[in-house]
Amino acid sequence: MIETAHNKAKKAGNISDDTSGETARAGKRRRGLRELLRTLPLLILAVGAMGAAGTHAGRVDCNSFKIEVQEVEGMFFIDATGIQKLLLDRFDVMGTPMKKLPLATMHATLMEQPSVASAVVVPHLSGTLEIQIKQHRPVARLITPTGSRYLESTGGTMPLSRKYSAAVPIIHCLDEKAAAWAKPLLTRMNADPFWNALIDQISVNGQGEIDLYPRVGNLVIHLGDPAQHGERIEQQLNYIQRFYRAQVATGDLRKYKELDLSYAGQIVAQK
Repeated sequence: MIETAHNKAKKAGNISDDTSGETARAGKRRRGLRELLRTLPLLILAVGAMGAAGTHAGRVDCNSFKIEVQEVEGMFFIDATGIQKLLLDRFDVMGTPMKKLPLATMHATLMEQPSVASAVVVPHLSGTLEIQIKQHRPVARLITPTGSRYLESTGGTMPLSRKYSAAVPIIHCLDEKAAAWAKPLLTRMNADPFWNALIDQISVNGQGEIDLYPRVGNLVIHLGDPAQHGERIEQQLNYIQRFYRAQVATGDLRKYKELDLSYAGQIVAQK
């Protein structure tokens, strides 16, 4: 048998046989090619579907509204009918291709409405324009020399509504700056139904001094130094609550005319 130089070198250990490695690599290349051939049609279909969807979106006209207005404790200062009328009056919506609707301008228009806290505008390929509205939450009604309006939970104001009247405390004050003194009190009142049921009206003067007027009787409650409202409000309200419970126990809520909490740690009642 004639031994080749390659076999001699292989036996001598000078070279290695990588034929099996080359075969494995060739097999991988063939499998990769087959996989590509199988997935290529799917990729072409996917790209085609995306293009078709984009083309479809460009051809679909707006044909309907889906408007949701989130209620605020049963209050509706703006409704779906009002939102739809606003958009139809301001914009050429119906019959316009969805992709040509001025969505940003429409959103800005919704946010300009005093009772709207947030708005979401979502176009759908079906031709439906979805609108989601969240309302501001009024916490008090301000009565000032310049008019009446609501104070809402974020600190701003909103006009009164012809459609709905909120059952919130009334604040008599000079302006919105003076009304800000009552914010710690309003926060506490909103957290406990007892205070909303008890207190009907609030008065704030130019120095920030607050008087409370309960719904029952002719009692006036003085809260004292405005600089301490935030620090002492919990203590003051506890004193008032204990006072009223004691009066309910005796059966006489009309006995006292004034309740003064101006002095820390004590309550002064005057008949």
